[in-house]
Amino acid sequence: MSISGCIIAGGKSGRFGSDKSLHVFNGKPLVRHVYDAVHPVIDKIFIAANDPEKFAFMGLEVVPDIIPDLGPLGGIYTALETFELKRVFVLPCDMPYLSSELISFMCSIEHNFDI
Repeated sequence: MSISGCIIAGGKSGRFGSDKSLHVFNGKPLVRHVYDAVHPVIDKIFIAANDPEKFAFMGLEVVPDIIPDLGPLGGIYTALETFELKRVFVLPCDMPYLSSELISFMCSIEHNFDI
């Protein structure tokens, strides 16, 4: 599919109390749940995060935020600026129940919308 996937994982998880993206749920980190749902649908997937080393286990390109401490908007901005992408499916790292079917459906209807 001619769309890239960006998993936003640069948050501080202040309310959560620990790194939410790496929190193990049903046997794997939350960020891995998101990747597992996205991977069957989108080929080019990367992570926008402030600490690239902690995601080395994922085997994906990790891009640090261009503007630190800007939250999710900083991750989206980084994705768009770094890769000059026209079509990016942006996903938070903390959606363990995300399904490939939903992602596929959303990608199939994207031509009906401006953003």
